[in-house]
Amino acid sequence: STVIPIILSVWLLSYVYRFVEKIVPDMLKVLVVPMLTLLIMVPVQLIAIGPFGSYVGTWIAEGLDILFAKSGIVAGALLGFFRPILVMFGMHYSIMPMQVQQVADTGFTVLTASALAANIAQGGAAFAVFLKTRNKTMKAAAGSSSLTAVFGITEPAIYGVNLKYKKPFYIAVGCAAVSGGIAGFVNAAALAGGPVGVLSFPLFFGEGFVGFCIAMVFAFVASAVLTYLFGYDRSND
Repeated sequence: STVIPIILSVWLLSYVYRFVEKIVPDMLKVLVVPMLTLLIMVPVQLIAIGPFGSYVGTWIAEGLDILFAKSGIVAGALLGFFRPILVMFGMHYSIMPMQVQQVADTGFTVLTASALAANIAQGGAAFAVFLKTRNKTMKAAAGSSSLTAVFGITEPAIYGVNLKYKKPFYIAVGCAAVSGGIAGFVNAAALAGGPVGVLSFPLFFGEGFVGFCIAMVFAFVASAVLTYLFGYDRSND
């Protein structure tokens, strides 16, 4: 359940590998370079980088807690806005350890609501493309990816539909920011980890659940309506 120690370790490993590769004769590189690199890196990772990275992860989780405590609207909006961008670069997994840390420390996590809003917003934008396009291939892709996004898998909607036409992606990101801000304002929080989609709604029973539901409906409907009206031109067909 850690990401930061791995990132730091691989970054340092890249320098160690290049150094070892320079000093090892060519005829021995295939066997010796990986072995020496691991002999150096494993103790360093276990003794230094791992503990330091774990502390950094805890500090980030605590910082997010403080940010949500000070201004849930701002924190929720920021996470809702950046979630799809993190998905684009495969960095959204870095949030999961923070969610685990929050659940372990406080019994709930405030991060999941904004992430869920971002996913549903991407689904809403793709759904609008599904309704408006006359291209049969794109209609099939947009319809299926809209469904998978609502259930928590946004890559097909992001890469296959929304980013392709740009405006649907921008609209979804904006709607996710607003929806995430609403969820942060009502203190919506998940009581456990789970898929970031509609099947996770029961995890939010408790404080702010009604506001959370309103935020999620807004994410989908606003993204769909705005994309249908302004985000997709049939000339793209």
